[in-house]
Amino acid sequence: MPAGDPIPIPNGNHLTRGCGSRGEDNGIVTSVAFDLRPRDKGKLSADWVECVHAPAQKRNLTGSLERLSLRLRAQRVVALVTDAIRQIEVDGHKLDAIEDPRKSNLCHSAIVGMTGTQLVDKDLQEDLADLANAGPVLHLP
Repeated sequence: MPAGDPIPIPNGNHLTRGCGSRGEDNGIVTSVAFDLRPRDKGKLSADWVECVHAPAQKRNLTGSLERLSLRLRAQRVVALVTDAIRQIEVDGHKLDAIEDPRKSNLCHSAIVGMTGTQLVDKDLQEDLADLANAGPVLHLP
């Protein structure tokens, strides 16, 4: 793949994403957890659980939570499977999960694939919330 092209995260891997203080209601993840945040820079920010840049013993949910705890306050965290992310489609565009490393976190990743205002489309956000509720919901200490 040429330099600069996004690198897809393999199928069967997981991304974690903090829900924020308003992203859950009575233990149920809501679409608000998938609102674009200013720091997301047009992409839904996440952490790659099985990140090849992490030590082998940190390529798990515990390691991902440790990475998230360095930059997020206490909140619920959801784990999403990359295959399922790629099945979500809105207006003929499918989502994707890519590596999006940062200096402070080489395991930073992003959910991408939509253009314009589609990343704040409530149908898309509800699809992601449904996916999140089907998997584990964890607590960030």
